[in-house]
Amino acid sequence: MQVLIMRHGHAVSKNSDDIVRPLSNIGRNESRKMARWLHTQSANIERVLVSPYLRTKQTLHIVQAYLTLPNDHEVLIELTPNGNCKIVSCYLWTLANQGVNQVLLISHLPLVAHLVQDLCSGEQAPIFNTSTITRVDLDVMNGNGKLCWTVAPSQLLRKLGEY
Repeated sequence: MQVLIMRHGHAVSKNSDDIVRPLSNIGRNESRKMARWLHTQSANIERVLVSPYLRTKQTLHIVQAYLTLPNDHEVLIELTPNGNCKIVSCYLWTLANQGVNQVLLISHLPLVAHLVQDLCSGEQAPIFNTSTITRVDLDVMNGNGKLCWTVAPSQLLRKLGEY
């Protein structure tokens, strides 16, 4: 199973309740750029998991404008910044064992970094700048995860031109 792990876009300063901090204009632009790029990668997302925080839901809303996603998504309390990555990891392995092929997960630091390390034994977590997407492949047959790639919005400008 492919797991696309995305950190939400850049959010406004922490002068309000963290749960309701919205995306900034930069965050909306980053998320659009990444969604357009992900569209070129032939994404066939079957399940969407998202944190209950406003900025992750806004990131998902932007991604939905560019990708064909399932009609509904799962909002998981475990996907908050200090959520339980072990529970999330177990859930992803369960989905993989059920035959789900591709999942999009939108969450926060530090959870996204801990999740990659938990899924990919021995791997160093990539740097998760805002709107960064990492692909992890879960191999059900031998029970391990493989970190395949990480792409940040700034890399798209340098490598692929404007998205």
